[in-house]
Amino acid sequence: MQDEVRASLDDLAIRWETPKGRELKAKVIEDARRNRGERIGEILSGFLYVAEVSSGRDLRCVTLDGEDLSEAVFGKIDLSWASFGGCAMQRSDLRHATLKRANFCEADLSLARLEHADCQRADFSRAKLDGAHFREARLTGAVFEGADVSRASFESANMSKTNFRGAKLEQTNFFNADCNNSNFDGTGLDRVAARPAKAWGLRYDMEREEFEKQVGLNAITSRTTKRFKGLDALLKLQTPSAPAADAGKKDDGEDLVFGAVPRGMGKIMPEGQRPTAAMGEPVAQEGGTAAWARSTRRMETPGAGPDPEGQAAPAPEAPRGQERPTTRGAPP
Repeated sequence: MQDEVRASLDDLAIRWETPKGRELKAKVIEDARRNRGERIGEILSGFLYVAEVSSGRDLRCVTLDGEDLSEAVFGKIDLSWASFGGCAMQRSDLRHATLKRANFCEADLSLARLEHADCQRADFSRAKLDGAHFREARLTGAVFEGADVSRASFESANMSKTNFRGAKLEQTNFFNADCNNSNFDGTGLDRVAARPAKAWGLRYDMEREEFEKQVGLNAITSRTTKRFKGLDALLKLQTPSAPAADAGKKDDGEDLVFGAVPRGMGKIMPEGQRPTAAMGEPVAQEGGTAAWARSTRRMETPGAGPDPEGQAAPAPEAPRGQERPTTRGAPP
């Protein structure tokens, strides 16, 4: 039964921010840099939800924003919903990797190799992809808004519903590519080295939201637009903050009691913390009976000591024509 229940996106993202997850993430990065990623499956063995990926090379929902991953190798790894925002990834190797809905916003992927990669709905907005290789990659619904894809190669790639609005396309190679229902600048295809083989239903200069609505893409595009509430809450707790002042403290250091006292709790509350009532209003007493609150304060005179412990204060005189209140069991 457990094998049939797959982890949620929040679960997959949170696991990387646990102490064990951070340790493994550092080892994975080191292996990808220095050992071509050959031990990544071994490093992740036994980690949370890794068994859901048959190869064991599971980096789904990992956050690697800002890392230096130049010439790192992440081939044949499941990196769905991963985030590489702002990473330095020049000459990195992502061949045959699964990059569905991954975030590469503002990353530098110059001369990177992404042949046969599954980049469906990935977000490459404002990324640098000069000379990158996407031969036979799957890029359905991918976003390249404002990206520099000069001299990049998309030969034989499936790029239907891809958004190239505002992208630099100087000498870009679209030979034999499928760009049906994609979005370009008005003159974007005039500067390419080779035009796509399939290019019907093209849109030009269309805003992203309107374009995705017209071609039938869902509202959630990638990791850049998906909110991980559990992950955000965890990161907020891990962020050190200045100690806040206690809300239940007076300036003189005395404790404040908030809220009404539950019925029947008078016996166990400290003597000095029992609630008092305004003049003329009833206040709860032991046993659930009510008595009139004092209508006048006891005027202390010089030399007069406090009331003896346990001695009840005399009740005020009742107005003429009104019966004097009594306590339960006491004679009228």
